[in-house]
Amino acid sequence: IKITGGIVIGDGSTSPEEGFDVDSGAITISGGIVIGIGGEMNSSTALPGGTQASVCCSGFSVTSGQYVNISSSSGTIMTYKAKRTVSSGRFMFSSSALLSGTSYTLYKGSSFSGSSGFYGYYSDGTFNTSGATTVGTFSGGTVCVKIGSSSPGGGGR
Repeated sequence: IKITGGIVIGDGSTSPEEGFDVDSGAITISGGIVIGIGGEMNSSTALPGGTQASVCCSGFSVTSGQYVNISSSSGTIMTYKAKRTVSSGRFMFSSSALLSGTSYTLYKGSSFSGSSGFYGYYSDGTFNTSGATTVGTFSGGTVCVKIGSSSPGGGGR
């Protein structure tokens, strides 16, 4: 899969189907906003490569209707409303907004207010980090920074 722009959302099922099911290939991202969520796969090939920064979280769990958020000290980068419950799966986000040298936090929670989204993706709005669960922290600018558990699909590039 080669992604060069636009907004691409892959909302997979439970294990083994994740947001982008790439069994014998790779995901190359050089532009756009990319969100992948779903079950964990036993293959590291579904980890993104290319030139654009991304975060990949293995062992990720979220309930249907819960919000996933990435924020920095400057504010919200993205919020995504989960379509289904995922247990021990994977979440992936890629965007040129993940800047080198900036620290980000991945949250999940239920308190969000914002304008209408695009299939669950919100580029603005207010996510309440008070009461939210911190999934992990990471630095931007890396093609595939990995956070979360080291489950079978957590290896790779």
